[in-house]
Amino acid sequence: MQDRRTDGALTFPSVVFLHRTSDGAFGFDDRAGWRLALTRQGGGFVLERDGAASWVLEEHRQGAGGYVLRSGEPPDADEVGRTTRGEPAGSGVSVVSLLLGDGRLFRIVVSGFPDPRFELRGWEVEGAYLTASPAGSEWRCSRTPAGEELEAGTEILILFGAEILASAHQGS
Repeated sequence: MQDRRTDGALTFPSVVFLHRTSDGAFGFDDRAGWRLALTRQGGGFVLERDGAASWVLEEHRQGAGGYVLRSGEPPDADEVGRTTRGEPAGSGVSVVSLLLGDGRLFRIVVSGFPDPRFELRGWEVEGAYLTASPAGSEWRCSRTPAGEELEAGTEILILFGAEILASAHQGS
C-alpha cells in the first residue's frame, strides 16, 4: 500500500534505498515491499503511475544542467519539478536547486570526502529534510525529523535521486 498526501500525490517511506538498474535507469525500495521504478525510454526515464499520467524525467542543458520532471506527454505536459546545477565551486562541488511545480524551492548539497553525504535542504528549517549516504552499491535515503513533517511526494525523491546518481557518475 502506498500512502497519499492530502493533494493525492504518492508519498514514500522514511528510509528507502536508491539503486541503478541493469538498463541504466534507477529505482527505490524500502526492503519491505514498497518500490518505485523508473524505466529508460528514449533519452530519459519514465514512471508509470496507476490511474494517472506517466511522469517523464529528462536532462536539460540550461545553465550547468539538471533534470526536468513532467506529467504527461509534450506539448501538453505539466512540469512537476526541476533541478538546476550551479557552476562548480573551487572544490568541484556545485549546489543544485530543486524547484517543485507548486513553487517550493530546495537545494541539494553534498558534504564529506571520501564518503559523500547528500542533503536536501530548504530555508524554513535548520538542517536537512532528506539525507543520502552510500550503502554498498546503493544509496540509503532517509527522511529527517523535519522531512517527516514535509509533505514530500515521490517527485522530490525522484529528482533528489537523479541528482545523486548524476553526481556519483561524474565522480567515477
